[in-house]
Amino acid sequence: MHGTRALLLKRMEARAGHFMKASMLVSQLATLEPPHETDEVNVAVVKLGQGDAEAEERGKEAVCQDAVERARRFVG
Repeated sequence: MHGTRALLLKRMEARAGHFMKASMLVSQLATLEPPHETDEVNVAVVKLGQGDAEAEERGKEAVCQDAVERARRFVG
């Protein structure tokens, strides 16, 4: 999942009782390494803040695409 620092912070501050405190966001973002398109396959980036339905659709799309690719290798 990918989102702006402001969006991530807003979501974290809204979570009550979660182990990951909002104060930890800076260090997490500092060490974050986005997936590399050619080195890491079968990784889908879902952008936050575009609505739950769109995020869900993007996630499903990635899973379906992976399933089709695996099936092609199996059949081919």
